[in-house]
Amino acid sequence: MEFVLIDDQEEDFYSQTFSLPETSGIVKIQIPTAQPGLEVDKRYHWIFSIICNSDNRSGDIAVDGWVRRVEVESDLARNLQKVEVDLRQQVRLYAEERLWHEMLSTMIALREANLGDQEIQAEWVELLNNVGLNEIVSQPVITCCQVQN
Repeated sequence: MEFVLIDDQEEDFYSQTFSLPETSGIVKIQIPTAQPGLEVDKRYHWIFSIICNSDNRSGDIAVDGWVRRVEVESDLARNLQKVEVDLRQQVRLYAEERLWHEMLSTMIALREANLGDQEIQAEWVELLNNVGLNEIVSQPVITCCQVQN
């Protein structure tokens, strides 16, 4: 597998190849903290590929999308400080601001901290259904991956 993040100048900002996980699921990738942060208001193109043949990449299976880092509004920052330990409230605040990545990451952390909580599971299902991802609601979240050197 390969994850690539490309900046608006079409330069690779981050690229990493991983071993495939043993089980299927929603793959969670953490960019190393040593990597420079994304620039505010800059768009980045991400591509996640399953490499079928490393000698001929034309058969790769890939998905892609766009992400843009935004400046956190002062009201949101204050509200997040107030609810620092309440992940459920953080999810709602991020949803109100339409900050998908933060909302999804926080919801995953909330689920992991409350395994078996049916109310949180229902919120997870609703979240994914609302964005047309109903086919993957029952898939586990897999922290990926073993980096290949």
